[in-house]
Amino acid sequence: MTNDILDFTSEQFKELYNKLEGEPEFKIYFSNHSNVYMIIKYSAKVSFQRCGVSNGSGEFYFDSLNSLFAANTIDNICLEKDWGSIMDIIVDDWYHLSDKNDLNKLYNNQNENGMISTFPFR
Repeated sequence: MTNDILDFTSEQFKELYNKLEGEPEFKIYFSNHSNVYMIIKYSAKVSFQRCGVSNGSGEFYFDSLNSLFAANTIDNICLEKDWGSIMDIIVDDWYHLSDKNDLNKLYNNQNENGMISTFPFR
C-alpha cells in the first residue's frame, strides 16, 4: 500500500458494494487515522467498526450504505466527508481497490462465480 490517496470514487465504491454478493468485508485505511476500519455488508444492514484494538471496535450498524456514508461514526469519521483521505480499501483481505490488477482479479473472480456481469469502472 502506498501513501497516495485512493483513486476510486465513493460512487464507484457504492456500485461495487451493491454488486458483491454475500458478506464482503472492506478494510479502510485513512491517511489521517492510525487505526484501520472495516465495513461489513450483511443482507439487511451494514456495519462499520475499528479493527484490531483492545479497547473495543466501536461497531455501529446502519440500515443502508447511504446511511453509513452520511453518519458521523467512531473516531468522528464521516465517509461522505472523509472519502478524500482514504489511501486504500481492501476487499476480503485480498483485493486492493488502489491496484488496477486487483480490480481485474476481483471482477474475474466474481464473474466466474456468476455473481456480477458488469463492472463499468474496471
